[in-house]
Amino acid sequence: MLSRGASAVTADYVGGGAFGEYMGFTETMRRDPIKGDLHKRAGSGPGIGWNTQDKMWTWNTKWGDQYSAEQTTIRKESVKAKSEKPNTISLRACRLITRILLTRSLQSITNRQAMIIADDAFNRSGSVPGILDAILVQAEFVNATYQSSSQLKKALESSRRQFLDITHQVVLMHELTMDKYPGDISLFPGDETYNLSNMEITDPFPNSRKVLWIRYLRAGDGERFNAAIQVNPDGSFQAQNLRLDMKMDTAAGKVQMSVTRDEFVTCVMCSPLLSECLRRLTLADCPWTRQQKTYPKPLNLDIIIADPAQEAEEEEFMDAMNARQGVVFEIWDYDLAKKDDFLGECWLPPLSMLTAEPRQFVLPVTKAPEDRDPTQSRPDDNKFKDGKAIECTGNLFVEASWRFPHQDVDELVADASLEGRFKKEEAMHTGELYIKVIKATELRLADKKLLGMNILSSNIVGNLGSDPYVWVYVRNEAVGKEDKPVPGIGVGGWKKNSGTALHEPIMKTTWKKSTVNPVWEEEKRILLQTGAFEKRTKRKGFGLGNLDITGRSGQRREDQHAIDVLHGRDDLRIQFRSEEPNKPEQNKDEANRPRHNQLVYMSDTVHQFKAKLRNACREEAEARRTTLNEKSAEEERKLVSQFDEASRGISYRHAVMVFIPSQRLRELSQQMHQYTQSEKSTAFSSKEYEYQRLYRLEEQDPSSWQPLDTIRTFEHYKAMYGFGLELPQRLRIVEGTEEYETKNTRYRQFQEEQKSWSQHVDSLNTEAECFGWAKYTHRNDGGSVEWRQAIVNRPEMAIDGKRTYKTWFINTANSVRAGAVPGQTAKEDLDFEDVLLAPPNARIFASGHAEHQEFLDKAKMLRDTEGFKEAEIAARLNAEMKQRYGRGGAYDVSAVDAITVADVQHVLRRDDMISAQAMPKRAGAFGGSQFTSSMEDDTDVRGLDADGSQFTLG
Repeated sequence: MLSRGASAVTADYVGGGAFGEYMGFTETMRRDPIKGDLHKRAGSGPGIGWNTQDKMWTWNTKWGDQYSAEQTTIRKESVKAKSEKPNTISLRACRLITRILLTRSLQSITNRQAMIIADDAFNRSGSVPGILDAILVQAEFVNATYQSSSQLKKALESSRRQFLDITHQVVLMHELTMDKYPGDISLFPGDETYNLSNMEITDPFPNSRKVLWIRYLRAGDGERFNAAIQVNPDGSFQAQNLRLDMKMDTAAGKVQMSVTRDEFVTCVMCSPLLSECLRRLTLADCPWTRQQKTYPKPLNLDIIIADPAQEAEEEEFMDAMNARQGVVFEIWDYDLAKKDDFLGECWLPPLSMLTAEPRQFVLPVTKAPEDRDPTQSRPDDNKFKDGKAIECTGNLFVEASWRFPHQDVDELVADASLEGRFKKEEAMHTGELYIKVIKATELRLADKKLLGMNILSSNIVGNLGSDPYVWVYVRNEAVGKEDKPVPGIGVGGWKKNSGTALHEPIMKTTWKKSTVNPVWEEEKRILLQTGAFEKRTKRKGFGLGNLDITGRSGQRREDQHAIDVLHGRDDLRIQFRSEEPNKPEQNKDEANRPRHNQLVYMSDTVHQFKAKLRNACREEAEARRTTLNEKSAEEERKLVSQFDEASRGISYRHAVMVFIPSQRLRELSQQMHQYTQSEKSTAFSSKEYEYQRLYRLEEQDPSSWQPLDTIRTFEHYKAMYGFGLELPQRLRIVEGTEEYETKNTRYRQFQEEQKSWSQHVDSLNTEAECFGWAKYTHRNDGGSVEWRQAIVNRPEMAIDGKRTYKTWFINTANSVRAGAVPGQTAKEDLDFEDVLLAPPNARIFASGHAEHQEFLDKAKMLRDTEGFKEAEIAARLNAEMKQRYGRGGAYDVSAVDAITVADVQHVLRRDDMISAQAMPKRAGAFGGSQFTSSMEDDTDVRGLDADGSQFTLG
């Protein structure tokens, strides 16, 4: 209110800007009434106007950041959603881009050739439009029975009537049309009148009516069409506008005549001509020259390398194989007036050997080790007497089970909350241990009670016995002897109470009086976390140092625990400077000053950046190693080791991530910008604390980081993530393991997209369908036939006994016939002769019944050893199957489940290909050994798996 009042009184000289309600954009410059020059308006504040360094207009906080009042609501009916444009580009635009790209690269091609190159590169079906045939016929009209130029030519030749082939002249006319209408490949467009003389065609039939017959290929789906144009006796004809493009107002046209952004980039990269032209043009992206002495500005980056020593994957593997939690049973003798006596200890087998169902174990009771190793036995002086370990005897009978994880963990959804990810990560590393202490036998005698004097000797007669009970302790095997102290875990990995500093058991039985063969029958279920996970996430217990008066201390402990659960590993930081090479920046913080000479530019791809990052880590390690001496701290030595590991360890598996703040974090940032320096109050401090707390949490949350595509440059991400600003952009380098995919939903989605791009339809070969070629009939071209890519289903037997295939033509909209259900793919029934399968041994021919496989494996043996024919093999195998599965002789070998001759043929081809591919290569005819080993020539011997796919033998 004070700022608003001051702004009103002083005409925006004091205060100014926006204060909620209505936003007014006041002029920030004033014009000189005499010269007309623009000057900064009084009271506009610093940092506004034309920035000569960045070559752009900048706004300061006072005028540039305008926000509505907090808790502002808008009626839903007054808000109109903005329609988003589809993320596609038309094929016509691709033609224009290709034409400009080739022209600027000084490629000697015509406009029509540029359009053809564009359609060849960007069309999904790979079809290129063009004029196939053009003839001039002396006639008033052409009968509708003729549907193609070949039919018309054959009829004219049979009747000995003349016609003129004018294909070349029509193609030249098509070239002129493309020059006049860039991007449009239509023939004879517009409303003008054309003449044969303008097309440089000498009229062979003057003063008579003629028909211009044109056969052409349409862009998009590659359909062939024919058109008949009436030509006047003087050689003139009206424009017909033969469209060689599909209509964009249809669903098929929108798909065939447009490409997405990712498809556009992929098509350019896959075209040698276009990619080379683009490379030549983008060389000017770095505009420094010797004459100008100007350099592009490097990026200012703050890099976080997660787990540079790559210990995370090894720890996760060890935790998955064995929970790394040791369970020990200690048996003690209960004494009321003195210390309890030690009766022995025994270890439960590793948790990885346990199952979800309880199993009984007989564990021998042993003494403590003489060397007092804390990793072999829980440290306790009462286990020793006179410096030696107390001898122990007996056996302990227990029952135990281990279920890991202790509950079913659902897959992490993309919009999961921070708390949801936190709980899921804990559940994935927590198992349930069930323990039942049954009994013990033949324990050591610990107590003697005075009864009297024996008259035959001077010895005291005692009533021997013990009062045994059992303590159960857990040792974290991930904690070594020399590891740093972990809250709640003592020396050797033994859990202890944070308040009393005593070892804390997970179970204690009752004590049994005066017996060496006690029976307890006591049980308990305990939740245990895996060793490495517990080591990095263990929290401090409550104590005097944890008193929370303001409530923020407890929140900080909870936040730190969440960070340890979601990340909790050592990070390595390295910076990339933004100063120009000829203007070195003086870094005041000498300790954190980068010691490498690598620079990153906007034109660098993410892949190139990773190579520069490896070089930077190597230079950092070498520079820091020269300063090491005997007095150097352990942290400095560890830092040098981490840089060495990072320079060697960063590989193609590592992903480059950029930080994506949440909506709440962005809202807090905007709200904090509303306060001026004089308006900062308790509310600002509260928002600032919440902003810093939330930023710290999200920075360590894996799901807050978005991976970058390695083939893209930082220029591609400039508008999206703000690369190139003075404020350093923070990046994180993470190894893309399977365990990391479960933590970061953004990375998992990115990997799925990358896998979808690497999958090719021509490698499809399953039991249901496979890739191939099939005869496609052009119904608008007199039934002409073309072999096209297709997806072929399993063969079916028709009524007449012929084998037919359900076939779907790829990228062919005309495969959808009349009467097809909307939304379903229409498939055509084609004969065996009209289909050519791509795989050498298509799996659609394999038997679809699992019970056939055992018998079909004998086919090759029956053919090679006994000389059976394919039909005989099928009959033999059906007889064996009838003998095994038949019931009372009622099995019919001619039924659907019978093994067919086609099944036998498929198995024999598969086995023959495996034998041929797996056989070692023979040496040449000029000497040498008889066989060449795959180990010697460093090549792989490849064969075919049972499903027809390739596998590696060596």
